[in-house]
Amino acid sequence: MKKYDVNTVIDYYFSYIPHRCRKPRYEKRAEEVKIPVRMITADEAPVAFKLSDFSHQTDHQTEIRCYAGKLYKHIYKFDYTSVFGEERHSEIPEDEYGYLLKCHLWFTYACEDRTRDYMLNRIKENAKKYLIIDGQMWEQCGEPRYVVNTFGLGHNHGGTGLFVEEYYNENIPSRNYFSALDGQKAVDYANYVAVRRGDTNDVGKFEQMIEVLMPECVKIKPSKEHGDGDPTINSLNAMAEASNSAAEAGMMALCFAFAK
Repeated sequence: MKKYDVNTVIDYYFSYIPHRCRKPRYEKRAEEVKIPVRMITADEAPVAFKLSDFSHQTDHQTEIRCYAGKLYKHIYKFDYTSVFGEERHSEIPEDEYGYLLKCHLWFTYACEDRTRDYMLNRIKENAKKYLIIDGQMWEQCGEPRYVVNTFGLGHNHGGTGLFVEEYYNENIPSRNYFSALDGQKAVDYANYVAVRRGDTNDVGKFEQMIEVLMPECVKIKPSKEHGDGDPTINSLNAMAEASNSAAEAGMMALCFAFAK
């Protein structure tokens, strides 16, 4: 493992007290600094997961690599000016690495808190989330998992979906999440939910979308780590399952809203 110095700029406020004044004033300054980012080879960060879901394919992030016990996904540059009117993805050029190190640092703090040392420490800490693998920038990410999510009022209004995410959504209950090793259970549950909601257009279309190359990287336990989801959303989903049509589910939802 080596270190690669990334050139970037920190913005901070310099404190000074003008002549014949007692209260400090703050002058905004910018300074170019070099921030070390870890640089390794692809052999040092083997592929732990391969993803084939729509979102990750669209973002060109179909591989998740493992290094020192953490997971990383490839960062691409988005170009919305394609002559075909579609998104294009390209490698992040080295002169934009510095921007990436700053992209998570937007915040509103008082001037006296935004000192040079504070900003420098924050950007160094942020740099720990990144790796340069064979000259390409990768960002730390969460463990991929399956999630069953529902939309609309049921009965093919909205629908039932199976997705791959890297985090938990507090609005969705733990029973809707499955580890990467439980792909068939996720598919079966998605079909079960679709049948109960009357989403007949979705039944049978679900498939496993995570290929696990390093089973030791699968560590999540949704039932122990996550909660019961949002009570209101859970109630609306229960109404969709108990109704005979989307219209009936809509009337039940209206009554529920008035009662609340």
